[in-house]
Amino acid sequence: MPTISKIVLKNPATLYLKYLYRSLLYKIRMDVDFGYMSTILNGELSKHSSIGEHCSLNNLELGSYSYMANHTSGINTRIGKFCSVGSHCRIGLATHPISGASTSPAFYTSNAPNGGQFGAGVVFDELPMTRIGSDVWIGNEVSILAGVTIGNGAVIGAKCLVNRDVLPYEVVAGVPCRHLRMRFDEESISFLQSLEWWNKSTDWLRQHGGSFANINELQEVLDDSDSKFTN
Repeated sequence: MPTISKIVLKNPATLYLKYLYRSLLYKIRMDVDFGYMSTILNGELSKHSSIGEHCSLNNLELGSYSYMANHTSGINTRIGKFCSVGSHCRIGLATHPISGASTSPAFYTSNAPNGGQFGAGVVFDELPMTRIGSDVWIGNEVSILAGVTIGNGAVIGAKCLVNRDVLPYEVVAGVPCRHLRMRFDEESISFLQSLEWWNKSTDWLRQHGGSFANINELQEVLDDSDSKFTN
């Protein structure tokens, strides 16, 4: 039977007041847009990030200028800068072992639902850390299993099930996800990985942002800048 404290904490009025407090706090301190009735537990939102309405975040870090659209949830996840996460995504979904006699968490974790525990404690990590790089685009209704690593610049198609690591600048889609193509050739990917433009200052981004629509133009502009500097 629920205790009085749990009833109070889950009361709609209490939840709304908690949301209101968090949204004002993040907006004032970090210039973060905190969507209506979204929740965050043991997480960190960086400056200029944004989460949509009814998002649920648990032990999740969201980098600067990244956003998550409405009704997206994430747990035990690190997301880099300038990422675009669509609506109704599920990030860090728990996994179950399938090699033993049972897949039930009652036999491999100390935190099983309904208090059932018949094993020797934690013998399987069902929620390993999920890591998403910077400049990643994740479409609507994507599901990402816990423990997956998604590289910088990757693109995940809508409704995709990501059950494996995704390479930097790889485009994947499907259930389960399959490789479609790489966004650029190896030389261009190496250039972007070395540049790490997402870690540049805001002044640098303002100066060079006009060239981002064409990677060849960006390389030429930076080559010219380096040439002038060395000469």
